[in-house]
Amino acid sequence: EYMGGKKLFKMERFFTQQSLLKDYVGPIDSQKAVVKIAQAWALWNVIKFGYSLLRSSFRASIKTHPGTKAFREASERSAFHPTEFEERFIATKEVLKGKEFDFIIVGAGSAGCVLARKLSENPNVRVLLVEAGGECQNAAATSTPSRVGSLWRSEVDWRYRSTPQPTLIPTGRIVDLENGKGLGGTSLMNYCMWVRGTKEDFDRWANEYKLGAEWSYEGVLNNFRNLESVCPATLDPSRAYKVSEERGTNGPLSLRTTYPASIEMETFIAGLNQIGVQSNTDYNSRKQEGCGYTQLSSFKGRRADSFSTFLEPILPLRKNLTIASEGLVRRVLIEGEATQGNLKATGIELELRNGEVIIIHANKEVILSSGAVGTPQLLMLSGIGDRSHLSKLGIETKIHISAVGNHLQDHPHAFIPNFVPLSMVPQMSKARLGLTAVPAVAFVKSPISENREKNLNNGQFKHSADIQLIQVSHVTATATSKGLLNQMEHKFRNIKKNPNSFLYRNILKLGDYFSTLPATQEKLNRMFSILVVNHAPQSRGSVRLASKNPHDLPLVDPGYLKDPSDIETLLWGVKLVRKLFQTPQMQPFIGDVNMTHVETKTRKGTQAFIEASDELLRNHIRATTGTTWHLSCSARMGSDDATDDECVCDNQLKVRHVKGLRIADCSVMPFIVSANTNASAMMIGDKCGELIYREYG
Repeated sequence: EYMGGKKLFKMERFFTQQSLLKDYVGPIDSQKAVVKIAQAWALWNVIKFGYSLLRSSFRASIKTHPGTKAFREASERSAFHPTEFEERFIATKEVLKGKEFDFIIVGAGSAGCVLARKLSENPNVRVLLVEAGGECQNAAATSTPSRVGSLWRSEVDWRYRSTPQPTLIPTGRIVDLENGKGLGGTSLMNYCMWVRGTKEDFDRWANEYKLGAEWSYEGVLNNFRNLESVCPATLDPSRAYKVSEERGTNGPLSLRTTYPASIEMETFIAGLNQIGVQSNTDYNSRKQEGCGYTQLSSFKGRRADSFSTFLEPILPLRKNLTIASEGLVRRVLIEGEATQGNLKATGIELELRNGEVIIIHANKEVILSSGAVGTPQLLMLSGIGDRSHLSKLGIETKIHISAVGNHLQDHPHAFIPNFVPLSMVPQMSKARLGLTAVPAVAFVKSPISENREKNLNNGQFKHSADIQLIQVSHVTATATSKGLLNQMEHKFRNIKKNPNSFLYRNILKLGDYFSTLPATQEKLNRMFSILVVNHAPQSRGSVRLASKNPHDLPLVDPGYLKDPSDIETLLWGVKLVRKLFQTPQMQPFIGDVNMTHVETKTRKGTQAFIEASDELLRNHIRATTGTTWHLSCSARMGSDDATDDECVCDNQLKVRHVKGLRIADCSVMPFIVSANTNASAMMIGDKCGELIYREYG
């Protein structure tokens, strides 16, 4: 019996209903309806006796159900389909035959597209940009930020997953690590939040990690400005706001805020003001701390991904730029001997869509821009990494750099779900519904960060805000069903090990169907929740190869909450939210706070949250922690006197001991910035282009 001890699901009733979902919609809460059906399918999925008979019977019967057509149509409307890939840049032997390139960029993500634009400004430089995914900028699911959930596990997702995480609840929980696969990379499937990072972050890079002045805040400021186009009307037309000199005004990327503000946004900010968090009109200036409207890389509801923004407009003018999509780089070609100190990257081995493998040479450099998972994977496949790990997989070690794949970081978070009372729904703004799920944000410095700052080098290196509070106003049913899979995985562990299982393939489609139901829409429209993000995690993880086959996904261990201080930081943030929920401004909007892990027999919902002990709150954190899609630091930069255990590349982004090979993505960060990482990834791409121009002229 597995339905909360209430009743055993009767499978035959499921097959014989007049309408497939009749008894699961209506007065029953839509999210609970998803749980009931998914639990039934999971139960069906693990029944050993008569398994194949049940499966064939179900498939035969479901085709005749009246609800099947609506289910299929709903999932088709919201999902991404392979037919939406365009064919303009497909990597073929004919396209690449006979061409020579000075620079080969591997990965057309946030950093790679910016770098390709920068390098191709010189008409005498021949640039090849290679991407494993396809072109899908015109697909509705990729161009609309609010539909990001439908891209998870689609053809534009690498479908990375973590190794079992022993610190999470349930013990050994596996976390999906969505990562963009296509022209634009993860900027195709993020929430479009534009957060640069702080002065304290970059000054620590320059001083504490000895990367030099060009990686200090002043050193990267121009790189950020090169990207942005900011004007007062886009940030806050209601106030006399003057654009700071620290912001760019002529870059390709137009930024906006979530103005006009809704009553929920104003309430969120007013409540934070009440508990001592001051308003900050522009958290992307020199001072990040405070609260305000979220700055977004989108325009009129359309996503501004890196390919559409930085490359699409200039392609007709850049005949020296070649783009090759749907081509998998199997390895970087390395010539020479490590013992003689003459190792050099000379090109790539590229697998085309038809399976044919070709060699492409680079006259000057190969630049890896495949992200914090893809870049260390490619380095190791090329023989650059820890010798003992590579030898176990039968890969010849070109150079031993044990730091490859180490020091991985992500921002862990805790989710505080709240649904406003029905009486408040008429006052809630629906004008912005669907444009963004994250309309307002706050950055707060906890006492933990302050103590860490005092104890580290006697306060010589300043630390930034370590808590980010994100107002979550609306999520899709697809996102809800992803959380459902995580909750059920500890009961039915075959779900994620077998991606071809019926449940695995259909649970998100079920979520898409539920998103069309009035009961679901009403519930999600009442969402006024808070995401608490630890912006200064101390835990480190790793990336390792599963095999020497480049098609096999690597083993990714984010190390969530491995360092005890990480959960204490989140605990402080969760208690800050509890304080926020008790302010007069927020009280009318606090309805149903669903936190199962803090509830007891006598305390439920909001009361349970308000009265929960620290240990119960820690349990809730462990149960809700997952990725914030900010994987970084797995091939990090270091100073000239750093060891191969500490870093992979120098402050010029050059891979140690190998000429002609650089890295330009979030994997080079010495430690993760106190920000959503898309902006910093683009900055690194621009900085890499600047460094290359400085060297080659």
